[in-house]
Amino acid sequence: NIHGMPVACLCGFGPKELIEIGGHVPAISPKWVRQIGIRSVDEGERRFVHEQDLEVFDMRFIDEMGMRHTMELA
Repeated sequence: NIHGMPVACLCGFGPKELIEIGGHVPAISPKWVRQIGIRSVDEGERRFVHEQDLEVFDMRFIDEMGMRHTMELA
């Protein structure tokens, strides 16, 4: 589903038509990305995020640790 792909495309992962839209591939480095407030991730997304070593702070983490702590880590 394309609504979940903007960050992946900016990082150079996805259909050629989308990853090249800005002219530079990748437009950003995955090392710069922090996903905060994630609610639902399917197994394929979870595996991809892990393979890319992205930092993800899901809603459970935020509920348990608080937003201030989450932002300090991010």
